[in-house]
Amino acid sequence: MEKRKIEELKQVIIRLYAERGVENLLKYISLRGDGWHKVSSEAPAETPITYCSGKENEHNIEIRIPGIRTFLKEKGSIEKNICSYDFRICLSNNKNNKGLTPIKHTDIVKYLYEIVARIENPKQRGKKYEELKQILTNVYNDNEIFQYPFNEIIEYGKKYEGNLSLVEIITFIKWCSAQEELNFSGNRAWGKDLSFARYFEAIYYAQFKNESGLKKVLKNTENKEKGIPSLHKNPEIYGGCLDHRYTDK
Repeated sequence: MEKRKIEELKQVIIRLYAERGVENLLKYISLRGDGWHKVSSEAPAETPITYCSGKENEHNIEIRIPGIRTFLKEKGSIEKNICSYDFRICLSNNKNNKGLTPIKHTDIVKYLYEIVARIENPKQRGKKYEELKQILTNVYNDNEIFQYPFNEIIEYGKKYEGNLSLVEIITFIKWCSAQEELNFSGNRAWGKDLSFARYFEAIYYAQFKNESGLKKVLKNTENKEKGIPSLHKNPEIYGGCLDHRYTDK
């Protein structure tokens, strides 16, 4: 699992951009027919990270730059200045070599929900919710997550629906958080808070097997509506991580 802190991952991306340089990155950007631009699939993996080594369904998580928002400011043009430290978080299956699949925020939300909701026993489901809530709180605060009485080999090596384990999901969350903190923080921007709000909400509804609640979270995750995103009326479901969002006006 990715053990570096989110702040460290931000510096990794900044260094990658500095090492590659603008002209080199521009080689992988082109305009599509509709005027927006695309990133070539030939862009090399900058940071391959392998998990579950030697086990069945081994996955490889790759960080690739540039991203689709690196240069583009307006439709029909490609600016030759870096606009954001955008990057792609991709997943590939080494065993079958089926290529890369970008990871979406909605995928993470679904996996987190399933980890809790799949447990039939209500008492055990509630326990799992509390465990996962504490893990998310620690990841948000860049704290060590293995100080709790979990069996890392059993708990974190277990594959859930979709053949992803919690170690991989946490890794996605860390890299997504680094990206959001680089590109969407400061002033009234939410940075990683927006995604973590959806993560906490997903497991909250999962403890009740509330699928309508999950649908609401997924809709908010897609963030199609403009304006400041809404939060649950109970701030405690966010593990204290978003208390400042209830006082910010």
